[in-house]
Formats: sequence, C-alpha cells, structure tokens
Amino acid sequence: MRLLPWRGGLVKRVTSFMPLFLRNFLRKNITAFEYHLRYSREERKIANLRDGCPEREVAPDLSGIPRSHQGRYRFSCHRIPGDARVLDAACGIGYGAYILATESRAASITALDISKQGIAYGRRHYSAPEIDFGVTDITALNLKEDTFDVIVSFETIEHVKAPKSVLRSFHESLAEDGILIVSVPNEVLLPFNRETYVHHERHYTPDELCKLVESCGFRVERIFAQGDDDMIREGENGKTILVEARKARHHSTEK
Repeated sequence: MRLLPWRGGLVKRVTSFMPLFLRNFLRKNITAFEYHLRYSREERKIANLRDGCPEREVAPDLSGIPRSHQGRYRFSCHRIPGDARVLDAACGIGYGAYILATESRAASITALDISKQGIAYGRRHYSAPEIDFGVTDITALNLKEDTFDVIVSFETIEHVKAPKSVLRSFHESLAEDGILIVSVPNEVLLPFNRETYVHHERHYTPDELCKLVESCGFRVERIFAQGDDDMIREGENGKTILVEARKARHHSTEK
C-alpha cells in the first residue's frame, strides 16, 4: 500500500495555511489512520506512534523506507574505510545497517537499539553476515576503547536528554582518529516545538551541533545538509544537518 497523502506531501501543502493546532490535529489523525491500515500490530508497536508521530520507520524492505533516511546511510558508505568496524547507534529496525553492510567496505556492523521488537524485526528482514544486532540503550553504553572505527547515529541526538553523555561514550569506544557521522533536524528550518515533535527533546542549529560534538572530544571536519530533494550537499542549508567528525588525539572531554 502506498503512503497516504499526508506523508507524500499533498495534505501538507493543502493545510499549510492553517493554524498550527489544526495542522497538528489533521496530521495526528491521518497518520494514525494510515498506520492502522498499512502496518501490523507488531509494526505499529515498533514505530511507537504517539500523537500521530512515529518514532521509528518500519517496513519489511527498503522500498518502504523514505529515500531521505536511506540517503544518509548511502552518504556514509562512501566515508567508511575498508575493513572498518562500524557501529550503527540507535539503528531502529536495522535497514541502515543493511545498507552499510551491502554497499560499503565495512568489515562488520554492530546495530544497536533499545527496542527489542525492532531488533527482532531487523534480524528477520535486514540480516546480513556482517551485521551483529543487539538490544542496548545507547544512553548507557559501556564499551571498551578502540571497539569501532566508525560510528553513525542518524536522527538520534535530538531524542536524548543528555547528548553529551552519549557523544562521550561514542568518543571512548572509537579507535584513535575514528570517524563519527551524526545528523539532527536543523533548528533554523525546523524550529522545535514539543507538540509537533513529540519524541524530541530539542533541535540544533549547525553551530550548536558543531559545538556540542567538539565539546565531547571530536574535531568537526565537514558539515552537510539534506534538503527537500533528499540530496546531501556540503553546507548548512537543509532541514537535516549532518556532521562528519574525527576523534581528536589526546583530548580529554569536559566533565
């Protein structure tokens, strides 16, 4: 079944002139109706629909995953060196880990998420020899140093109340000069409000994201933005901001 018009953009355009409360009311009800038509009970539980907003994308194959979400992983594939050990932190159902396993030169992918149902779903639908799925709360990671060469974590930081703790744990588990790639909604173009973004704690401007990452022991190398056309380009003009950074040498993260 194809997505109903809300997620395809038609309802967004038609209701763009309406007051925020009315747009949110329509979004919540249309999305909830779509999910009950399109998804199984298991998939709805994994998506964690709240007030019409899914927390995770759910589909049994890549054709049901938005291109913008797939694009972030394909963007990362070109930045992963050969034989790299990769962590996909807060992987959801693991479609991104599957893309990394099949389209990059990574030697191994560790795919972690807090959702037991999401990980079980990923093992059924997105398994690959290179992927090791696991149920873990990334806000409580306790990994050894030099566990990974690359960490990717897309649309994660805006969900957590203590982002520095998460980023510091990433820093500790990366090898020297390891690569971090993260993305967040751009506060400049998608201003945060809790009624619309019910699963989020906040959004970040490009400058705020860079300062946050650097405060946790990383050296930001490049900033990218993803626009409405789903293309990722260097710069800051997009609804989603991506930062590519490296673990700084001999750096003590602030307490």
